[in-house]
Amino acid sequence: MNLWRCFDKTKNLNKWIDKNGTIIAKDAWTSNIDYKWSDITIIQGTWTFYASTNQTDFSLNWVPSAGVNNNTTKALGDGWITKQIKFVPGNYEIRIMTYTSSNKGITTVYLGANQIGTYDSYSSSIKHNVEIIINTTITTIAELPIKCMITDKNASSSGYATNSSWLKINKI
Repeated sequence: MNLWRCFDKTKNLNKWIDKNGTIIAKDAWTSNIDYKWSDITIIQGTWTFYASTNQTDFSLNWVPSAGVNNNTTKALGDGWITKQIKFVPGNYEIRIMTYTSSNKGITTVYLGANQIGTYDSYSSSIKHNVEIIINTTITTIAELPIKCMITDKNASSSGYATNSSWLKINKI
């Protein structure tokens, strides 16, 4: 199905229409989302805010000040999931800001039920403000959650910790 995007300036929203002019979707965002931690559901583990003046790239939608939300349980399977997010066909970046250290695990990122990528947060020394970018393509209009879960660890890592200071979704 071919769809066309029409932007209604009076209502500040996008409308997706088919070749007959039928509206298929409204309010389907097409640019950037800076996601809110308050809209996250914890799947497993205990997650708390850790203040760090060295973690300078953060969003006040995600954390209250410089720092990260981290899993204090540091267990395999710790994770969180977003609410349903509206996607229209196109290419997207799922972007996560984190920091790496010697006790971090490997996080698997899912869009709906599909695994779209993994990232290893292990490093021998602390590295702040590390941006993770996972690219994915959406082929149909869909409402899907993003899920991040610790699924493994680097052989050199001492644990399954993870953290983040923001989650952003960009249509590219």
